[in-house]
Amino acid sequence: MLLLASPAALQVPILLQTDRYAVVAKPPGMVVHRNKFVSRESVPLLQVVRDQLGRSENAVHRLDGGTSGCVVFAYDSETTAMLQAAMTSGAASKTYYAFVRGDASRLRDHLEERELKDDKGVVKEARTWLDCVAACEDSEEHGFADGDPGSSLIVAKPHTGRWHQIRKHMNGHSHPILGDAKHGNSKLNRWWREKYGLQGLGLHCAALEIPLPDGTVLRARAPVRRDLVSILVTSAHPRTLLGAAHAQARPILAAWTYPGRSTSIDLGLSLIHISEPTRPY
Repeated sequence: MLLLASPAALQVPILLQTDRYAVVAKPPGMVVHRNKFVSRESVPLLQVVRDQLGRSENAVHRLDGGTSGCVVFAYDSETTAMLQAAMTSGAASKTYYAFVRGDASRLRDHLEERELKDDKGVVKEARTWLDCVAACEDSEEHGFADGDPGSSLIVAKPHTGRWHQIRKHMNGHSHPILGDAKHGNSKLNRWWREKYGLQGLGLHCAALEIPLPDGTVLRARAPVRRDLVSILVTSAHPRTLLGAAHAQARPILAAWTYPGRSTSIDLGLSLIHISEPTRPY
């Protein structure tokens, strides 16, 4: 579902702002740029940010319309080019939370190296680090013939920036992103929407850490939106948090914080602070 309200009525959280760039938290259901695949009435994030900041800017990168999280905007073409180069360097780190179908607990500290076609059909190398930090098995509590749909939380760090890279890599393991109409199951996607209020894709760009040429580091973290938190912590079936001693999982999950009210939930790994922003996100 794309957002159709007037730009003046829309506001997005500003995660970081300098005199050269800003990082905002994109909601699901909003495209970054207007394109031929969305209606003319839909409001792109670019327009919302321009109106909110009162200045012109360029989107440094994009997220899919259904994906939420960190998006970087630059105020001039020189900064845009600098940030784009920095984001594609080997030193840049982009962390996503992927909520996927089924029990993906076998994907621990896994580097997926599988070529993918880009949006023009050209095959290119693609690498994504994947780590399952929470998973539950299917159950039979909700009337599905094959049991209640299980789900998993994957921490994903793309090492390349291919079109739909995380979505395609997860689908290749038969664990499509929840809500993914292209690769998932429409019945199960509808169940997640109706049961837990899933909005858009179960994919969230949670954090960016981008070393810049001047020696500074762009660091930004986007709050985990409420519908994804609901899937993680209020699911009707038992959920097992994996890897109590796993060095990567502990700081990643413990970093789920955001200014404003927060809820502390002990899921067996550590005390995890789930964001509860003062306005819906």
